[in-house]
Amino acid sequence: MVSGDAAATTNHIVASLPQWRLSAAAELAMFSTDIPLALIFYVLLRPVNTNLSLLAAFFRFAEAVMGGVFVIWHVMPLVLLSGAGYLKSVEPQQLQTFVLASLKLYDYGFGIALIPFGLSCALLG
Repeated sequence: MVSGDAAATTNHIVASLPQWRLSAAAELAMFSTDIPLALIFYVLLRPVNTNLSLLAAFFRFAEAVMGGVFVIWHVMPLVLLSGAGYLKSVEPQQLQTFVLASLKLYDYGFGIALIPFGLSCALLG
């Protein structure tokens, strides 16, 4: 991502579409494994403190759900750059701006998802 330069950012994504797709798939895999991990930690730590273990599992689950939802913004550039017929009415500069905006939204969303993740880690610690 080139800060403030939508055209350069779009060019970088277009030049590495397979890696972009792989990163989105890896991210979905990461967030989907967080859900069983939350359950495993809950079961393992329940004998120590049931309430704190449940709260940590809740925060980990919340992080996984939020992160999984925010991956939509990570995938959005692929949709915008797909060349679909319905996108022909949008100017290329506007598409580039939408790509950069979706990445910014993803960045903010990922940061928000780190809040319950951090709370979960603090409770597990």
